[in-house]
Amino acid sequence: MTTFLIYKPISIDLSPSVLFEALTDSDKIVKYYPLKEVRSTWKFGSEIILK
Repeated sequence: MTTFLIYKPISIDLSPSVLFEALTDSDKIVKYYPLKEVRSTWKFGSEIILK
């Protein structure tokens, strides 16, 4: 089986803390991804439930 990958680097003009919050805040994730709900405690090793 052949695996195809697409790699496209992008530049985001944000501080690392703002980007981290956008990726780990359950209320903000649903603004950027086609999801209705994200649940997690965001602790190391905890599960992330995407709905």
